[in-house]
Amino acid sequence: MRAHRAAILTYVILSAVIWHPAPLKAQSDIPSTALQSILPGDMEAHVSLLSSQELEGRGTGQRGLKIAARYLATQLKHMNILPGGSDDSYYQPINLVRVGPLESPNFLEVEETGDRTIAHRYQQPLDYKPYNITANKRVTGEVVFAGFGISAPELDYDDYKKVDVRDKIVLVYTHTPEETINSSDFVKDGTAGKYGSITYKVRNAAEHGALGLLVVTDPNNFRPDRSTRRRHDLAPVGSAFPTPEAPDGIRPKYILPGHQPDMVVVHISHQIADALLADSKKTLAALQTSIEESRKPRSFNIKNRTVTVQTTYQGTQVQVQNVLGYIEGSNPRYRNAPVVITAHYDHDGQWGGKLFHGADDNASGTAAVLEIAEAFAMAEEPPQRSVWFLLFTGEEQGLLGSYYYTGAPRFPLEKTAAVLNLDMIGRNAANEVYVIGSDFRSSELHDMSAQAARDVQLTLNYSQNMVTHYRRLFFRSDQYPFARLGIPAVFYTSGMHADYHRPTDTADKINYQKMERIAKSVFTLAWRLADSTEQLKLDNDAGMEK
Repeated sequence: MRAHRAAILTYVILSAVIWHPAPLKAQSDIPSTALQSILPGDMEAHVSLLSSQELEGRGTGQRGLKIAARYLATQLKHMNILPGGSDDSYYQPINLVRVGPLESPNFLEVEETGDRTIAHRYQQPLDYKPYNITANKRVTGEVVFAGFGISAPELDYDDYKKVDVRDKIVLVYTHTPEETINSSDFVKDGTAGKYGSITYKVRNAAEHGALGLLVVTDPNNFRPDRSTRRRHDLAPVGSAFPTPEAPDGIRPKYILPGHQPDMVVVHISHQIADALLADSKKTLAALQTSIEESRKPRSFNIKNRTVTVQTTYQGTQVQVQNVLGYIEGSNPRYRNAPVVITAHYDHDGQWGGKLFHGADDNASGTAAVLEIAEAFAMAEEPPQRSVWFLLFTGEEQGLLGSYYYTGAPRFPLEKTAAVLNLDMIGRNAANEVYVIGSDFRSSELHDMSAQAARDVQLTLNYSQNMVTHYRRLFFRSDQYPFARLGIPAVFYTSGMHADYHRPTDTADKINYQKMERIAKSVFTLAWRLADSTEQLKLDNDAGMEK
């Protein structure tokens, strides 16, 4: 069976998936033959291959991702989609750094500078743990306590408002105020949203000019478990580094150089935090209680304390690829003002002895983009605008492929008509898809998206269509790097499910008829956008984060 499957894999990489057009009613402005080429069987073939054991979960930097990229490029070539990458290829190469094991030197030192100078040196992992987004560097600075590290003008709350942290090291709590309350200004349905994420706290500290970030577990909500004696104060999410003994024992972490703040970030124990606060006569617990009861920051400069911290890890350069193709528009005036259709083709790969297939996330969206590309290629005449098909890598590592692309685009981004992104479109309700962002910049785009869905009898769910939604799905997929630049963008997803980011996200659980309707709806919308010489009216501003 394995040998047979390997033969199939070799065949599909070297040849195109066979087209099986079938009769289907089309709207008068949509090319019928093109629409008829979008079939559930073809998408099932793509999803089954991309999520197969042979592609090893398509992990960033892993062998299976390279096979997937080759497969996608082969499909685009056989569809007569023009190459949009470097050197007349379908590939846009990206150099990432894989975060490897920690190595010497790694230390944290607190210097007391009162009547006499006393230095206390702490060791990891007993006293502190570096986050795997930390910089490879050493910093020294005075310390500022900045509460939860949050600046939320819409909530009239800013931990940085009355302190200057430039060239200093900032001490902040994990999480958010009132996190144990199921619904508050900071917490919705038990989810803290962006303000609780370490990524947000790092970026906010960097924007205020900090050198480094010391993160401590908020003590009132997260205490040590006496039954197991676990150190909850030193159990930060996302901090793990691989070890030389088990380099693949955890999910690999990759960094796009220059994309994130060059900042030292460590999670410290309550013991270190108490030592920092000793001369202030304040405690972590009392400060947290005061913040939550008053709903006001309690930030201050910590006197007589200077911290020096160095984090060092092995970094290995790895090259990955976005896969890019396009059809050229028929009107020379609008060829460089294209419609863009996107999906990410990477997933979590193999680690910890498990294979993460990623059928829904996001072989489903990738397969739909291939089918939509095929549909455009089969039209007798191309639309007036060019249409680009961008298949991104590194999404699971923090939208790295789409962030890189928007920094090195293949056409002027400001001329982009619209971006349509598909991510996880094969599960949940049989004839429904979440649509997020369609009206964030243009009510006209929103109306056109709704009409395209009606044309194929697809139900659109707008319940998560807001910038402030606590799940923040719009900020977690590849349309966001475009939208933050003011480009109209729509995100199509069928939402979360029990197999999300688990090895059980397999091809047999996908609803391919649902995928067909979503792909037809997106193709219909894309065709109408691409065949129009009118620019969308940008009459909305959802307050997109930059």
